Amino acid sequence: MAETAFASPIDISPSKHQNGNGTKMYPNLMSKSETDAIKSMIVEEMEIEQPIDMSFPNTFCKRCTYIALLPIMFPLFITLPDVKKPHRKKFVILSFIGSILWIAFYSYLMVWWATTIGVTVGIPTEIMGLTILAAGTSIPDLITSVIVARKGLGDMAVSSSIGSNLFDVSFLI
Repeated sequence: MAETAFASPIDISPSKHQNGNGTKMYPNLMSKSETDAIKSMIVEEMEIEQPIDMSFPNTFCKRCTYIALLPIMFPLFITLPDVKKPHRKKFVILSFIGSILWIAFYSYLMVWWATTIGVTVGIPTEIMGLTILAAGTSIPDLITSVIVARKGLGDMAVSSSIGSNLFDVSFLI
């Protein structure tokens, strides 16, 4: 039976992978320049995340963004450990549980405010829930799809949007 060779563009050193006969399982089908180009693309894709910096920015635009996000960022900064710092990596579980609690709290506030605004304006709470809150829960999907599409992964953006909606419908049924 003949062996089938599969090339892996990420496998840079195929000589380490040998079967019992001593032949290469993954022959190098790419040139050195192609391999280097893929390596540099992978390194560019991997962004090193820095710990949260709460210092006041210098430019006007960044200051406006800072002031607008401060009511959300400050309580999160105070209550959740920044696990991007090396000495706080052990608090990942605590940070995860705290994040879930903050999401629950903000969700409660969002529903309460939408109900209050709907009653004040005269819109029934059912309509507010079906339109305003439903749109609000789709915005994170939109943002992640745009980020992924800007990185050149359009198929991932489309599948994320479709998969998210399918999950929402399946979860409700």
